[in-house]
Amino acid sequence: MATKEEIDELIKDYEKYIKTMKLKNKKNLTNKEYRDLQLFVILKVHQIYPFRNDLVTVKVMNEKDYKFMKIKPNVYLYNKGRLILNEHKTSSAKEGMPNDLIFSKPINTLLRVLIRQQGNTSINIVDNYLLIKKNGSPFSKVEYSNLLIAFFKKKLNKSISTTILRKIYLSKYSIVKKEMIADAKMMGHSLAVQSSVYIPKS
Repeated sequence: MATKEEIDELIKDYEKYIKTMKLKNKKNLTNKEYRDLQLFVILKVHQIYPFRNDLVTVKVMNEKDYKFMKIKPNVYLYNKGRLILNEHKTSSAKEGMPNDLIFSKPINTLLRVLIRQQGNTSINIVDNYLLIKKNGSPFSKVEYSNLLIAFFKKKLNKSISTTILRKIYLSKYSIVKKEMIADAKMMGHSLAVQSSVYIPKS
């Protein structure tokens, strides 16, 4: 499995290509140029927000139109920089409230650039989906995974999907847990006692 440092460095290199080609501001993008820009935006989003493949279901909408919808889709409210995932893998679980977050300013800016640049291509966007294939239709979740896997396979010779990206993102906690286990052993108590008795509650 790749490290987070490897992923971050790769995305940094890809960003240099995007800047060199001036794809954020270029008029009349070819379909390939748009797909390159879109892939960069996808990578940046997953770098900070390690979602599953739910982004393929997200539609671009303004808040006013969204409020009047009876059946709420997964949406990116571009005028608010807000992502709302009403339907996702754990949405029917006990804690399954809609995932509702405000993107960071850099990510929101990137998403708005992507949406603006859709208008500078010859692609006919189907149903206002945020992420699209070269024919303008949305990705299936499998196609989305395959897009990422193909990119990372070409660049790092490693098969990395959104699931692997989530594992890489959360691997930072494994070091903390190892340290906690070592400390509990050294201090002569269990990990449960350490957590409930000795670690201050925030």
